[in-house]
Amino acid sequence: MTYQKTLWKDQNVERPKTYEMTNNADGSFVLVESFGEVLELGTPVNAQNMNNIEEGIDELYNSGIPSYDETRTYNNQSIVKDFDEDDNLILYKSLVNSNSGNLLSNETYWKKIELNKKEQTNIGNPILTLSSTLGENEIWLEGATVSRTTYSNLFSIYGTTYGAGDGSTTFKLPDFKNKAVWGANTFGTLSAGLPNISGHMGFTGTLDEFKRSDFTGPFYRVTSASGAYRWWFNANTNSESGTSTRPTATFDASRANSIYGKSTTVQPAAIKVRVKTKYR
Repeated sequence: MTYQKTLWKDQNVERPKTYEMTNNADGSFVLVESFGEVLELGTPVNAQNMNNIEEGIDELYNSGIPSYDETRTYNNQSIVKDFDEDDNLILYKSLVNSNSGNLLSNETYWKKIELNKKEQTNIGNPILTLSSTLGENEIWLEGATVSRTTYSNLFSIYGTTYGAGDGSTTFKLPDFKNKAVWGANTFGTLSAGLPNISGHMGFTGTLDEFKRSDFTGPFYRVTSASGAYRWWFNANTNSESGTSTRPTATFDASRANSIYGKSTTVQPAAIKVRVKTKYR
């Protein structure tokens, strides 16, 4: 039962706060009301009204904030609760007195109270975590194909930016695995890449010319025999002497920039985390 507020009224009389005094034989006296004519009846302090107060207290204790009742009249600042289609709790505050029969969506009479505003703004935003546990209403951003209906809040944000799914009922979530976050003024993904490595070798074919040649960037002359590298070699015997010789040069990208050769992939130093988001 929804609590119905009692509008208490004072009794209006001809002579308020007026009494007649009657003396008793033992010397005491009695004050008897002498208000005169009753001009307007007040609200009676009776069992019905007192029990109504008790019922209101009981309802508040057991049910908390009352549900919206379009048949009831609300005063300014009254709070009511309602639930959306996903059974999420929503609170509304009345903006006027004598508020009756007005829809909660009518912003002239009601204001929605943003209880979980911070949480709501996290819908779709990446959340870094060092845990493999998903909280309530959370999903991994690891490239899964999901329903456009079930995850409608995310679809309204991502659209088909990260993949259209089947083109009608599903879409793809962003995949943060093995990717770095990159600041930009648009959304999407970037492919891995490195800047070009350039240099030149300036020589013809003789050993003397090779020794005087100009090498830049990652190209350099091998100055001593080491492993598979030779200053020059015999094409037939793979040795440093012989009649049929040709000079050779070596390529090493790390000579242009020490970042090359640090890893087998394009990999900066990093801490591995998982990325998730709220979907409602």
